[in-house]
Amino acid sequence: MVAGIAVASLVASPFIGVVVNKLSAELFEKWGLCRSVRSDARRLQSVLETIQNVLDDAEQQPITNKALRDWLTRLKDAALDADDVVDDLLTEALRRRAQDRSRICRTVRDFLSFKNPMLLRHKMVHRIKDTRARLDEIADERNRFHLAEGSVSHGANERETCSAVVESEVYGRDTDKEKVINFLLDVGNEDLSILPIVGLGGIGKTTLAQLVYNDERVMAQFDGRFWVYVSENFSIIEIIRSIVRSPTNCSDLEALKLQLQALLCWKRYLLVLDDVWNENQMIWEALKVLLTCGKKGSKIITTTRSETVARIMGTVTLHKMPILSFEHCWLLFEQRAFRLVREEEKPRFVEIGKQIVEKCGGLPLAAKAIGSLMGSKKKEVDQWLAISESELWRLPQDENGVLPALMLSYNHLPSYLKSCFAYCSIFPKDYEIERENLIQLWNAEGFIEKNDCSMLAEAVGNQYFNDLVWRSLFEVTEKDEYDNIVKCKMHDLVHDLTCSVTKVESSVIEVGKKSIVPDSSHYSLLVYDRRKKLPLASELTYQMKKLRSFILLRKQWFAYVDDKKHMDFVSYMISTQPNLRALGLGGSKIQVLPGRISKLKHLRYLDLSSTSIKILPNYIVRLYNLQTLNLQYCYHLQKLPASMRHMINLRHLDISGCSSLIHMPLGMGQLSNLQTLPMFIVGMEDGRRINELDQLNLIRGQLKIKNLNNVNDPMEALKANLFTKTSLQSLKLSWKVKFNGRAAPLSADDVLEKLKPCSNLRVLTMKTFPGIRFPGWLMNHTEPSSSFFPYLVKIKLEDFEKCECLPPLGLLPSLKELSLIKLTGVKRIGTELYGNGGTFPSLVQLKIYDMAYMEKWSTSPTDETTDARMLFPCLKMLTARDCPKLEVEPCFPPSVESLVIENCENLLSARSLQGLSKLRSLNFGGCVASPSAFAGLQNLTALELLRIESCDELTCMPQSLMQHNIPSFQSLKLINNSNLKSLGEGKDQQPPSLFTSLCHLEIEASHSLTALPEWIRYLPLQDLEIRGCSQLEGRYSSEISLLSTMITTTKFRVVTGELHPVQLALVCFCDRLSLERYRGFSLQVLGKFNRARAARLTLPHFICQTPLFMPVGTQGTIKGLTNNQLEEIGCQIILGNTYHLALRPGAELIDDLGGLHKFMNWKRALLTDSGGFQMVSLLHLADITEQGVTFQSPVDGKPMLLTPEESIQIQNKIGADIIMALDDVVKTTITGPRIEEAMYRTLRWIDRCIAAHKRPDAQNLFGIVQGGLDPVLRDICVRGLVDRNLPGYAIGGLAGGEDKDSFWRVVAQCTAALPEDKPRYVMGVGYPLDVVVCSALGADMYDCVFPTRTARFGTALVPEGVLRLKNQAMANDERPIDSTCSCMVCRNYTRAYLHCLVTKDAMGSQLVSYHNLSYMMRLSKDLHMSIVEGRFPEFVQGFLRAQFPKGDVPEWVCNAMEVAGVDISTCIPIIN
Repeated sequence: MVAGIAVASLVASPFIGVVVNKLSAELFEKWGLCRSVRSDARRLQSVLETIQNVLDDAEQQPITNKALRDWLTRLKDAALDADDVVDDLLTEALRRRAQDRSRICRTVRDFLSFKNPMLLRHKMVHRIKDTRARLDEIADERNRFHLAEGSVSHGANERETCSAVVESEVYGRDTDKEKVINFLLDVGNEDLSILPIVGLGGIGKTTLAQLVYNDERVMAQFDGRFWVYVSENFSIIEIIRSIVRSPTNCSDLEALKLQLQALLCWKRYLLVLDDVWNENQMIWEALKVLLTCGKKGSKIITTTRSETVARIMGTVTLHKMPILSFEHCWLLFEQRAFRLVREEEKPRFVEIGKQIVEKCGGLPLAAKAIGSLMGSKKKEVDQWLAISESELWRLPQDENGVLPALMLSYNHLPSYLKSCFAYCSIFPKDYEIERENLIQLWNAEGFIEKNDCSMLAEAVGNQYFNDLVWRSLFEVTEKDEYDNIVKCKMHDLVHDLTCSVTKVESSVIEVGKKSIVPDSSHYSLLVYDRRKKLPLASELTYQMKKLRSFILLRKQWFAYVDDKKHMDFVSYMISTQPNLRALGLGGSKIQVLPGRISKLKHLRYLDLSSTSIKILPNYIVRLYNLQTLNLQYCYHLQKLPASMRHMINLRHLDISGCSSLIHMPLGMGQLSNLQTLPMFIVGMEDGRRINELDQLNLIRGQLKIKNLNNVNDPMEALKANLFTKTSLQSLKLSWKVKFNGRAAPLSADDVLEKLKPCSNLRVLTMKTFPGIRFPGWLMNHTEPSSSFFPYLVKIKLEDFEKCECLPPLGLLPSLKELSLIKLTGVKRIGTELYGNGGTFPSLVQLKIYDMAYMEKWSTSPTDETTDARMLFPCLKMLTARDCPKLEVEPCFPPSVESLVIENCENLLSARSLQGLSKLRSLNFGGCVASPSAFAGLQNLTALELLRIESCDELTCMPQSLMQHNIPSFQSLKLINNSNLKSLGEGKDQQPPSLFTSLCHLEIEASHSLTALPEWIRYLPLQDLEIRGCSQLEGRYSSEISLLSTMITTTKFRVVTGELHPVQLALVCFCDRLSLERYRGFSLQVLGKFNRARAARLTLPHFICQTPLFMPVGTQGTIKGLTNNQLEEIGCQIILGNTYHLALRPGAELIDDLGGLHKFMNWKRALLTDSGGFQMVSLLHLADITEQGVTFQSPVDGKPMLLTPEESIQIQNKIGADIIMALDDVVKTTITGPRIEEAMYRTLRWIDRCIAAHKRPDAQNLFGIVQGGLDPVLRDICVRGLVDRNLPGYAIGGLAGGEDKDSFWRVVAQCTAALPEDKPRYVMGVGYPLDVVVCSALGADMYDCVFPTRTARFGTALVPEGVLRLKNQAMANDERPIDSTCSCMVCRNYTRAYLHCLVTKDAMGSQLVSYHNLSYMMRLSKDLHMSIVEGRFPEFVQGFLRAQFPKGDVPEWVCNAMEVAGVDISTCIPIIN
């Protein structure tokens, strides 16, 4: 067994080192502690150093030495206690310094208080002496174990390898093998090429090297092959001995060199250096010189776990070993585990075996080792289950061959990295660890050693982090746009390694699961989710007395929570764990920070992100050691502590997303250690002015400076000293839109001039600038070489009213993304933007939005010496939106590959499109599709995708375009072209030349399209989507025969919509076509943003897009509107009511006439409610029992019994696409046992509904979640319904008078618990604001009478809310209801006309109903598209700004959006 494995959990050296560093004389003198305390501290330091000298040997001893294990355990505990004592000393020093800064006179301190210097000195001296005595006793015992001092080698390694391999036992490495062999067979121009193979221990690096070493092609390629197992001892002499096979007693390097040269000279050789750990480049260079005596084409393969080693040794890009697939791991495991199992016994163990293989995480060594272990076990199910249910690190070492191999990686870590790595056991498996957060936690624990005083601890921590990545112990999962690592995670087996190292010192507790909490835990993480109640803190922590880190980690956002229990939990934790260094409460719903937190004098890290705290109390400033305060996304936070300037150790203050923050605390400039400050709100009072930024020169990352309108003196702006903030990467400067009635300050130009940032800046955003000119630091560049910002990659300029001339941004050498938005004063883009000789050499993406007055964009060079092709050489993506006057001269840059033009008619012409030989994607909409525009498309020889949207003039695809052959053209999307009648004519039933390679065709909302052409059968289509094309439905028979010929590829799905009342699907697998009757139901999620999602809902009669709103047609009709009108506005589903339809005209009649679709001549989807709502609306006519509900008919007064069975039978006859189960509905305002009774009855009735449902192939039964406002009852109901695996689920019992805060919490709770692959329907919801909020929370479908009912009262829906047309102010208003609406009503009628109608004529309510439903359909479509296109937050922000222009967004909306993860901070004003 490898030495040191058994006692790894008792490694104490990192902790001893931390304390020794803190006890340095320099540190104590810096804080000016008294001489007697310093003397005792030095003696304590001496004892620790004495012990530290023998720890390396102690930690390598085997597990059998129990006395040594006990000694190390006591030593580690004593070291941590010593750390607490030292921290107390330093904290007192910090407290004194803070008091001195606040000018509190020492003479007024209470003599009897704990702050009294005499009492404190006496107490500290005794504590240090007690600690030293305890450590003296432990130090004296070291002699019993005969431990060697200094560094001790790790001893002989039992893992020595050779070149032999059994190839038949290797799986899944064919691709890797071929890559390495290709490297070996390529002679190239190098005399010696070196390929490092890098990966985690046990991943198969050596096996891969053995495979290629023994390949016949490789053997024939080289004159000599040599295999050397290097391991830890990288000795040049030993390596040469192994190559030349010299006797071991030869140690003469010169003699060995001659032998090596004689062996290798003029030979092409292959050398494998296996398991290399050496990171000393000089030693490697010395060996490499000796190895460069072979023939050209000689190769070296080195295997290593460290990317640092790979970078030192490699001459080519390293080969990173991937994990094995599950299938290949299973083969390895099966080969060993079932070696002696009879075939008839094997099935009993296969499923358990697969669970065990999942634990291997793709690591071949793990699959082989555990497979061998299982092969040696008795074939009893209980034994296999025990292994599958246990963590690998808990297995006995003699039964676990995996961790010993991985432990080598740990043993080779320096002591400072061992503690950092071991700390990561606090995170659950598969958890994505944020790099900056982890470094802050390391720093809080004191793990970061600063040998170089000039380096920040964070920079050192970043080196630590990268080192663990390079050693393959961390896997990178996310990088930012600058290639910086953002997140990582650990392989499951590496996580097991951390757990084996820490064992009892770290615990991960998951609420609802049985967890063992050791009493010696120092680091703990509590994982909770919204379904489980937080346990009592006393239940978790009564055993843990010395926690140093405690972190709450939520699995999901809370939809409901008991705030009091949260507060009790947090208060108890704070009061019982005084030694905490790190406390993570992010996501908890605490609203007030307990006062006891000020007692946590050791606390260095406090995470309060995403909490509901409104005011951060001033007593938090007593946390003198606090380094990190995370307040990210505390949307309700209004004030920071007034005395925050005294928190002199604060390094990270993250207030990003704190949209309610009113102002900054006074004197922030005194926090000179601050590195993280993402936002600064400029005030007008002393202490809040912009000059507070003067001394904050360590700020890094991003900084947003708000309310720059409060800066009137340019010299004050100069004092912000932005130029010296060299670590700042992103800077955003913003002014208020309005200045509280004041005119924009005349000094705005001069202020901006003085805000010159450092040249290291990468991102610059300026918004709502009121000045008339750009600053000189952007304007005064004469040529590319003179650019002041060589690293600037992204610029966004938005909402400038007065600036007419753009700065010469074309001279910026690294600029990749430029956004020009709403620059109303700019009329042209040309020479001034490019600069003298500027070409935008690196620009990849250009966005031009909302430039109403821009007329010309010149893409000609700025001087005669510049070739036109050199301008924008890298521009790939170009988007222009809402620029109605803009023209481009002479044409778009030829480098563009993706072009989007929306509402920019003048940009779409043959001239502008000429020369776009690289254009792959063209998307234009809202433009006049002139013949000239289509003529220009003929020259797009690389075009792959064409999307044409909202072009009303388009009636037919132009013949001139259709006959032009573009071989690359594969995808055509025709969206919302209302007058499109034909795709064009082919010749002799052959498709037009343009379509000969078409693979994807999508046609949506083209109501004039009557037929698909015959030639479509000859296209190589892989995907055809037709939605909202109402005129195609009559061609069912011919279209199906046509579509059945289109299958030419081996595997794909073609879905047709609106071709027939029965949805059909064509499915082809392995060249075999089968036409089958489709059940008519599926949900395909097309896009997501956090919880919000956009999907395609396939129903028997229609393919819908969600989110969607359903108008209510109680008896099969929408009052005042025809079916054609409903189709015209985009209605997808109509809701009918079972109760009312059964009364009139009656289910039997509807059934006899072919179902409700045929009865009402509606070709799209229908949904019928069960009748349950009438239990509330007609409660005075209803009697509810377990059998069902008995109504007194409002028509003839006769009793009508509606049972679950009867409700389903009626709905089966009606024939709707979606039918609802009968539920027991009560008002949400009712409390008590009636709510619980109704919920459980709903669950009992759903089983009766399922049993009664006779048409599951054509109608989809949805269950309804009940439970009132009780989260526990809602949770029970959700789980009960989900267990029944229904096609979809509705959230019922809402919109009945409950407060909005309760409303959204119920929706959030239910949507989070319902399945991802099923639709979620919130019943009775129709207010636009409610629809947007519920969509953000993950709901898909809504219905309500509100849009039509409010229309009957003369109220219209508009983006700003509602418009009351009955008001007298409307009498002379010539505007339409909504100038942004294109519905028939807004195109043809004024407010004045409608005002006359709604007060006198029924037609008024019909017209307003038409508009209101059109508004709801447009809202649904906008929600869908914004999610699909990745701009959902922007859509929500725009919606809320329109609804609440004063920024008075209701608190419940803010709370809901916080849970939905949508930042709406821009919608809420900052109050001065």
